[in-house]
Amino acid sequence: MESNITNSNLNVYISILKDILGAGKTVTIKCIGASMEPTLIDGLSYQLYPKKKGEQLKIGDIVFVSINSNINFVHRIVAIYNNYFITKGDNNMREDIPCTYEEIYGVLYDNN
Repeated sequence: MESNITNSNLNVYISILKDILGAGKTVTIKCIGASMEPTLIDGLSYQLYPKKKGEQLKIGDIVFVSINSNINFVHRIVAIYNNYFITKGDNNMREDIPCTYEEIYGVLYDNN
């Protein structure tokens, strides 16, 4: 049986996810989509860790980004310019819109 995720359900989920990460707790998330293949596989679960205060993020880190609560994704940092991070799904052709440090809520550590 497939579950239907509505925009309002997704907004609640994202809000709760950000609250849990903000409280310093680790969250298990399920990968939906192929944008991070082959690193993250659609349907598998992964541990998302809270970003530590003052943590130095670097190119190659896989991060959970939430921009204005309506643009949400887990992608890899591919560039850093001034105070902006550029992310991209490993399987995507284009980079995402730039995000700030404050819009990054969690880190998924790649074991590869």
